[in-house]
This record gives sequence, C-alpha cells and structure tokens, in this order.
Amino acid sequence: MKIYTRRGDDGTTGLLYGGRVPKTAAVIAANGAVDEAQAALGVVRAEAERGSELDGLLVALERDLYVAMAELATA
Repeated sequence: MKIYTRRGDDGTTGLLYGGRVPKTAAVIAANGAVDEAQAALGVVRAEAERGSELDGLLVALERDLYVAMAELATA
C-alpha cells in the first residue's frame, strides 16, 4: 500500500505545533530511541501481573516517556 501526501519528500519531518527539522536531526533519533524504550516497557508490562507493584511502576515509566516524546517533538 502506498500513501501519497502530495508534498514530496524534502528530507524533513514535521514537529508538533509546526516547524520542520531534518530527518537526520538528533531530536528525531532521540524520539525514536524513546519510542523503542516505550515498546520494550510495553512488552515487559504484558508479562507483569496486572495491578502489581511492577505493573504500577511500568505504567508510571511509560507515562514519563510519553511526556518526553511530546517534549522532543515540540519545536
């Protein structure tokens, strides 16, 4: 499946609330790394006992990472 935005690829990506940065920018790499950490925590949480202390800790960490990702995505 192909998706067309009719804008072409100029090598940049959009930030939250506007602004653009190169796809190779450190902030984009950092956001990707945080996203991968978020995914890893999700895998761990899937194996944790629901409602356990570990589950609560993982939820708190995931929420913190969501905030970090939003901050990284803001111009």
